[in-house]
Amino acid sequence: MKETFFSAARRILYPARCPGCDGLLPGHISGQTFCDTCISQIRPVSGKVCLRCGKPVVSVKRDLCRDCEDADRTIIQGRSAFIYTGPMKTAMYRLKYSGRRVYAATLARQAYELRGDWLRQIGADVIVPIPMYDKKKRQRGYNQAEEFAKALSELMSVPVEADFLKRIKNTVPQKGLDRQNRQKNLKNAFKIRKSSVKFKCVLLVDDIYTTGTTIDEAARVLAEGIGCRVYSFCICVGAD
Repeated sequence: MKETFFSAARRILYPARCPGCDGLLPGHISGQTFCDTCISQIRPVSGKVCLRCGKPVVSVKRDLCRDCEDADRTIIQGRSAFIYTGPMKTAMYRLKYSGRRVYAATLARQAYELRGDWLRQIGADVIVPIPMYDKKKRQRGYNQAEEFAKALSELMSVPVEADFLKRIKNTVPQKGLDRQNRQKNLKNAFKIRKSSVKFKCVLLVDDIYTTGTTIDEAARVLAEGIGCRVYSFCICVGAD
């Protein structure tokens, strides 16, 4: 397809950058890919993973990760695309805190290439991003999970309901909290918007999966509220 004047002007004025190192990608459309150096350092999730949440497990004798062994999960199953390390870790930081919301489309395409078969198999009828507290979203300007959900929606041809689940409690960051305090932090944090729509299968999406406390609390509210099946999908996951 012949490049239009406006797309050519955009490419020149706003050259594409690698989400991993933020270096220029000459000749590429904005948000298309990573540079060769960063691609070589990115670690897709592979090998044996937890049967419930999809986190890599060290021992081949274990079917569940440590977190899932000690938790009563609501999600039926969860999966992630990449290990939260190296260029992917810096890409996630830029997506969340440096205003690089365009990187969500890149990450969605990369993630879908890896987990497209699983995503199609679960048969979700809606995608719901983990919501941000309204004040935090206004300060940041966007919700990175919502941006990822929108990009994934185009690839899956499944609608997004970004406002179906609301965060009504201004929780503190989960990082650094133990499991008990994570659960306490998220208690009564979410509620479902009143709607006549009754979804049967919801795909919850977020940027980073760690212990699964946030995903599972959101899943519990959805499952109890509308009686749906809930799966989860995240861009990155930490090691077990």
